[in-house]
Amino acid sequence: MNPALKQRCELFIEASRFHPERLRVFSQGDSWLSLPGNLWPGRNVPENLNSKTWAEKTGRPVMNVLNVANPGKVLEKMASDPDLKSVLTYLQLRSEQDGRQYGFDAVIVTGGGNDVLDNPRALIGPGNGQGELRTEAIAAAMQRIIFAWQPLMAQFQPWGVPVIAHGYGPIIPTLKAGSIIIPFKTLGPWVGPYLLTELGLSPARAKALVSAVIDEFNATLRRVPGLTYFDVRSLVASIPVAGWHDEIHFLQPGWELLAGAWHDAISRAARSRGRGASASSISKALIAPTEALRTFVSPLIGAYDKSARKRTTRKNKSAAKKAVRKGK
Repeated sequence: MNPALKQRCELFIEASRFHPERLRVFSQGDSWLSLPGNLWPGRNVPENLNSKTWAEKTGRPVMNVLNVANPGKVLEKMASDPDLKSVLTYLQLRSEQDGRQYGFDAVIVTGGGNDVLDNPRALIGPGNGQGELRTEAIAAAMQRIIFAWQPLMAQFQPWGVPVIAHGYGPIIPTLKAGSIIIPFKTLGPWVGPYLLTELGLSPARAKALVSAVIDEFNATLRRVPGLTYFDVRSLVASIPVAGWHDEIHFLQPGWELLAGAWHDAISRAARSRGRGASASSISKALIAPTEALRTFVSPLIGAYDKSARKRTTRKNKSAAKKAVRKGK
């Protein structure tokens, strides 16, 4: 378990204790829930949802989001994701240690984009020079998406809270890479070189073909049993070209718009279920830690204990010194 994940767990636990009014959200997914990730300026969607600044700016209440999303994650492997299992084990062990229950009111997921658009050649062919959709290949890809959701829903449905997802929006195929903070490194492009250069399509035709695939993807998510789906295609289409970082991701204003859509979707779903299941019932379904995971995570709990004791000792010493000074 890397230090960043541990810190996110501790922030989630702290907010659960001191701000119980905040909706508690578990976030799993790909780059649409994890970038910019300090690769370029701005906050990702979960960071916006957790931000007092963004909340005040938009007039929405702050949420308490625990995020394990990472760029490049594929839907087919999210249920067995080591980060997911480590984080849930950490929460369960902390729950046993603290005598508190740490649960969630909703789960949010972005996934499938890396599964579907990883190989655009398989989905879009040259046709008569104008490009064409490979309908059989697309249908097979969408069926794999439905299958990939099954183990993920099996993981989350016992929690008794809504599982929420969107189907991305119309991306902008381009030959331009996005600049990042790492020297001599860039991000993308992914589909533009094939559609614009290899097939020689116009930007408008390339965008139309990719949008058709995205439309099929959105229609597929509507058929996933138990999934709370919401549509962000019109929102994404409204983001001007200048608001995109690369052909798939956004600059800060775009992520803030998406955060608003997520906030509204989470709030609607939580209200419809009466805020979600109790923390106790979620905790019981949260995880059954294996001995291997306990062995892996327990030292982190121990390290937290030592750090917490040191902080408490420092506070007590400081309070004692102040008391002595006042006595003088």
